[in-house]
Amino acid sequence: MRSRGLGDVYKRQDPYRPPAEGPRVAVLLGDEPDTAAGGVEAARRAEAQALAALLVEMHEGGGDRWTVQDRAAPADDEVWRAPRWGDVAVLFRATTGLETYEQALREAGVPYRVDGGTAYFARREVDDALLCLRAVDDPSDGPAVYAALHSTLFGFSDDELFLFWAAGGRFDLFAEQPEGHAAVAEALVVLRDLHSRRAACEPFELAAELLRRTKAVEVLAASGAGGPQAIANLEKLVDRARAFSGAGGRGLGAFLAWAAEAGDAAGEQESQVDDDGDVVRLLTIHKAKGLEYPIVVVAGGALGTRGGGGEPIVDRERRRLAIKLKAELPGAAARDLEPERYVALREREKEMEASERRRLLYVAATRARDRLVVTCFGRLWNKDGSRAAVLLGPMADALPAPAPLEEAYEDGGVLVLPPAAPRQRAEEEAAPPDADLAGARSVWGAQREELLERAGRAAPATSPSGLEHVDKQVRSGGPGVKKSRYWEARRDAMREEMLRDIREARAQGNRADEATAERRSRGDQLRRGNPYYKIFETADGYIALACLNNRLRRAAAGVLGVEDPRLAGDQFNVEQLGPDETLVIGELIAAIFSSRPTDEWVDLFAAAGVPSGAVKMTEELFDDPHVEAEGFLVDLEHPTLGTVKQANTPVRMSGGETGTRRSSPALGQHTEEFLGELGFTGDEIEALETGGVVRSWKRGA
Repeated sequence: MRSRGLGDVYKRQDPYRPPAEGPRVAVLLGDEPDTAAGGVEAARRAEAQALAALLVEMHEGGGDRWTVQDRAAPADDEVWRAPRWGDVAVLFRATTGLETYEQALREAGVPYRVDGGTAYFARREVDDALLCLRAVDDPSDGPAVYAALHSTLFGFSDDELFLFWAAGGRFDLFAEQPEGHAAVAEALVVLRDLHSRRAACEPFELAAELLRRTKAVEVLAASGAGGPQAIANLEKLVDRARAFSGAGGRGLGAFLAWAAEAGDAAGEQESQVDDDGDVVRLLTIHKAKGLEYPIVVVAGGALGTRGGGGEPIVDRERRRLAIKLKAELPGAAARDLEPERYVALREREKEMEASERRRLLYVAATRARDRLVVTCFGRLWNKDGSRAAVLLGPMADALPAPAPLEEAYEDGGVLVLPPAAPRQRAEEEAAPPDADLAGARSVWGAQREELLERAGRAAPATSPSGLEHVDKQVRSGGPGVKKSRYWEARRDAMREEMLRDIREARAQGNRADEATAERRSRGDQLRRGNPYYKIFETADGYIALACLNNRLRRAAAGVLGVEDPRLAGDQFNVEQLGPDETLVIGELIAAIFSSRPTDEWVDLFAAAGVPSGAVKMTEELFDDPHVEAEGFLVDLEHPTLGTVKQANTPVRMSGGETGTRRSSPALGQHTEEFLGELGFTGDEIEALETGGVVRSWKRGA
């Protein structure tokens, strides 16, 4: 970037990170897993429990060991605070065994959310809802009826269902049921009612009615931190059923068959919960690309999967499939027959897999902003001394070998932690006194009544005169901006234009909202486009503003002299302004930018720590100091155009040279070379050229 005040000289900037208390990197070290069958799963359970205990320690008693930087503090202050649940992200290479970690977190009372999981149809609430719909579709399927009653939607235990059966009850929707088991009988009535409606209702209507009759949403809402995710998954099931009907699907049975096939494909993701609650995020490394978290835990990195080792390998060069065979000869032990090409390809595949593991490990580690924790509960080295094919394999030299550990210690700036026993919630914590429950229910009832009363009120409408309620400082330019009648005149002109449009529309017998439709459409665009993350026109060019959080947005608003109520909290709250006020602030910011040249704005934002930059036109890039210093452009010889400038590869590798080595070819320049690689002879290529089938380029021709 340019260093202003010292001339237009390109200066490389060194990264800076404020110092933290204690080591930034920690290893949660477990014992080496048993090599017997089930050893990997046992190690996974132990790791999950130790991880849950560590997260509880971070949240409740971490002290200075797990503090994170407070980004909500002013930019000049380096404030560290205790971590919240929402500061932590647990990254996995794959979702295999994810349910083990979820169970450990639930048992420890750690709120969490799975971001972008691909096991949607395997989720308990979705599977249970489909079970109930199967019973609705086919009442003669006794096991399906039993499973529906045993599901979370109805909640009957095996003991309750056994007593019902022992008293003469039948898992039949149309049979007479014994007395004394009214709850089970009522559940069967619900299923029978839905069955009677299945011919007249679409699948999504049956699914929605099932959730309403069983009060599934209310039960899940009271079930704890996982409730919002489960509710979102059930709502997604209704949406999928609606989409199925909209695409021409007919009947509940057809929908259930489609859902079974979709579940087998295992490609459906969980529904995304639109909230920023204080919960731990569980997600794959691939899903975390481009994101950053104060604390990142890389889990399962030392746990491998057992593979057969005899899978076919694609020979990309020869476009063939390489395989190995097993020969069983009479009187001799079975042996593998491995062709030489298969052996060579297998070694290449191992190198590519190792390279992919290094890449994934780099992505995972660089998601951490303040603290990085690596769990190590597996084998890092093979018996022959080679690195194990696990995610942490590339950094096995830097990690302690899995072994029993009693106390934490620090080695080379890395904190090594022993696994702690998972916290067992006390009985009184799990079940509060009845008096507390009664009081809480009373408070909840009062709050519910208030919300219902507020929800029943008519929605407020904002008229053009509502523009008068915009903050006076916003209309006059705000503190820190040179006072000018320009902004107030512009505001008044906008208001008068809108009022004139409305008067003209009414004089012609048209509706006022039709006259302002175009203006409101522009307002919608401003609301959808964050004014703190976009490109603006300045007095002499364009500038890009890139504020990704409210701390940066507040700093940018301070430079612009705008007071924006949407920036008060940690999240950008669009509900704080109505459409008209949003329109005014958006156009006001655009007008303020047009009052100064680009260079002045860049200097002002740089002083405030706000990321911004001048938008360069293509013609300007050829002489830009940053482009020249980084070698983003390179001169290459073209076969017909001579010396041309082309974009160079921006990636730099420490282990070898990268870059653009040759220019784009002329038409037909590599025809003969390409056809020769495919096996065509020189005479065959010449015949194709003569017949006009292909075209070749020859220098000087």
